[in-house]
Order: sequence, then structure tokens, then C-alpha cells
Amino acid sequence: MRFAHDTVDPSFRLARARIPARQRKARLLCADGVLSSPGPVWLFVPLLLLGLASVAPSLALDLTSAIARARERSPAVQASEHQLGAARANWYQAGRRPNPLAELRSENWRLTPDLRAQDPELDFFATLSQPLELGGKRAARQAVASAGIDVARAEARAVRTQLALETAKHFLAVVRAREELRAIAESEESIRSLYNVAKHRVSEGRLAEAEQLKLETELGRLRTLSGEVRANQSVALQQLRQLLGEPALDPAALEEPSFTVPPAEDDTSLVEQVLRKHPESQAMAAEKERAQHSFELERRRRIPDPTLTAGYKRTAARDTLVAGVLIPVPVFDTNWGNVQRAMAELMAANARMEATDQRLRGELLGLLQHWRALAARVRTARADLLEPAARVRHAARVAFEEGSGDILGLVDAERVYLEVQRTSLAARTEAALAAQTWEIFTQEDDE
Repeated sequence: MRFAHDTVDPSFRLARARIPARQRKARLLCADGVLSSPGPVWLFVPLLLLGLASVAPSLALDLTSAIARARERSPAVQASEHQLGAARANWYQAGRRPNPLAELRSENWRLTPDLRAQDPELDFFATLSQPLELGGKRAARQAVASAGIDVARAEARAVRTQLALETAKHFLAVVRAREELRAIAESEESIRSLYNVAKHRVSEGRLAEAEQLKLETELGRLRTLSGEVRANQSVALQQLRQLLGEPALDPAALEEPSFTVPPAEDDTSLVEQVLRKHPESQAMAAEKERAQHSFELERRRRIPDPTLTAGYKRTAARDTLVAGVLIPVPVFDTNWGNVQRAMAELMAANARMEATDQRLRGELLGLLQHWRALAARVRTARADLLEPAARVRHAARVAFEEGSGDILGLVDAERVYLEVQRTSLAARTEAALAAQTWEIFTQEDDE
């Protein structure tokens, strides 16, 4: 970040003054000779267009578009959508009634030929049996399957939410590294100009060589710092490219999100509003509902289901009808174990929901307070950090230009100015990440 009093670098003016006027004039004449050389100017038009095309910036990509693109191309999102489709199919199947049982049976088949008249004739049976579910078991099954749809929907939203958070984290990490590299390059350029001035003074005997080595050491530190930041950017960029499916993603194309102010409402009420929309809380509530319906289903299964039978019978050359009822007798299996298991699972689901809500309240409250603190730092960063550091840096450079400044003081001023820039940038990107995280949690389910 530059200020009005720091737009023109004094060391740049000093270094420029060291260039002899004759050399500057020769450079200008050389440039003018290239531009005003005789010949058909239209021959340079294709080269000019090609050069402009090669340096044309990539299409800008904002964070919202990046999240939408990641969700569109993510296999995890596709898997969660298929799981939701499976839950819907399970709900359809849960509402089907039991199929009837058809029986065709013949009796009195002879194993050996026998011509005695008293041997019985062949008997033939054709019956149809239909199981009947009593106690509302079918509705209970549908309720369990419907709760399963809610669970699958909440899990799908959790996948989309987690993907959005990962995308935002890597996106802002790349943006932060890009801006840090820009600030480091500016600081390195400034230190290098001072180094050239110091080198000239050493050659004239007006400055000790040790002072020049201090600036050279600072240049080495900046190169090391630039390498570290570039390595972090490379890792975040590779992760972002995988999420977006863009192998040629350019860091310069990423747009830094605008600064967002936290809501002015009470923190407790805000947390409760977001908690009801949080995918983890919704998933735990759906799990509890499914456990409740499963418990009701197991209780209803203790009621025996009769099977009605009706059909046709031919015996002794006579046609008759068949009717009957088959009722299971709950002597050995009363489904008591399944009822107790379902009750334990219901209690466990209730406890998990309370534990999840308790954890999420703490996380959301911490996120909101962290966002407020970062927003306050961003609002006061210019007045409290950037402008004082820029004034100190400018004074140190002016003193060095006049020959009365200390090299260590100048290096410290440059270093403080760079670290202040990085601190301000870190607060800005972390505030943007907190704001985006809060926005992701408050979004309605777009399934």
C-alpha cells in the first residue's frame, strides 16, 4: 500500500541522478529511433496484437463463482445426491404392501402303477394368501424412510458446506500469498535501490563496506521469505485447482472479496438463528427423528400380522372352496430385544444432538466474536499501523539520502513496514474467511 508522500521514492531519485545525462539522452534517442524508424508501420501491427494477447489478464474469478464451480464439479457432491436419491427410493419401497402368496398343489400322486379301485384320486389345490399388517406398521415404515430422506438431505448439504469452506480457505490463502509476494517484491525493490546507493558510496569511500553487507543480508532474507510464501501459495493453489477442476488457474485472476461488516444483532440470538440452519445440527435432528420413528416401528411389530388364505380345492371328484387365517403366536419371539435396541438408539441420538448443538454454539459464537475482532482491526489498520509505519519508513529513507541515517535503522523501518503490510493483509483475508464462513452457514438449503 502506498501513500501520497511515499509515491516517489527518494532513493529512486538519487539512483536516477547517478546516471549520467549523456547515457540518459542516448537511451531516449535509442527508444525514439525504434519508434520513429522508417518503414511500413503496418508490419508491426500483428506483432503488437500478439504481444497484447500474450499479456492479456485471465478472466477474473470471484469467491462466489469459485464455490459454485467447485460444487458443480465435485464427485463428493454427486455421491451425496445419489445417496439422497437412494433414500427417496427407500421411502417409496417402504410404502409398498406385502405381496400375496399363490399356491398350486396336487396330492395323491402314485409312485407305482396300481389298478385297485379303492386308491384315492388326485387332489388339486389353488389358494391365494395375503398377509395383513396391523398396528400401523406400514405408516411407521414410511415415517422411518421419510426421516431417512431428511438425514440424506442434511448430509448432502453438509458435503456442500464443507466443500464451500475448503474452497474459501484455499481461495483466500492464494489471494493472501499473492498480495504478500507483491509487498515483498516492492520491499525488495526498495532495498535493492538502497543497496545500489550504498554500493556507490562504498566505492567512493564515503560508507563502510559493512553497511553495504547489512542491506545485502536483508535482500537475502527477503528472498528466503518470498520462497516460503511462494511455497505456501503453491500448495493452496494446487488444492484450489483440484477443487475447481482448473489445472491452469492463475492466481492473478482471483478477486479478493470485499470487506463485510458483522451483523449488529445480539450474538446469542444470531448464533441460535444460524444453529437452526447449520447442516450438522439438521443432520443430528433428522437422526433423532429417524430413531424415534424406528422405536415406534419396533413397538408396533410386537403385534402379530395374520395371513388370510382363500382358494379352490378338488378332492374325490368334488369341487370345494378353501378359506383360512394364519396367525403367528408370539411365544418365543416378542420383539422385545428390538424394542430395547431402538430405545437405546433413540437415547443415543438425543444425546448426540445435544452434544452437537453444544459444540456448534461454542464454535459459532467464537467465529462471530473472531469476525468482530478482525473487522475492528481492519478498520483501524490504516490509522494505527500502515500510516505510522510509512512515515517512519519515509523519514529513514530521507535521512539515508542525506547521508545522516543509520543503515540498521533504515533496515528496521523497511522491515517494520513490510510486516505491518503483511499483518494488515492477514487480518483482511481472515476477516473475509470468517464472513464467508458465516454466510455459508446462514444460506438456505438449495437442494
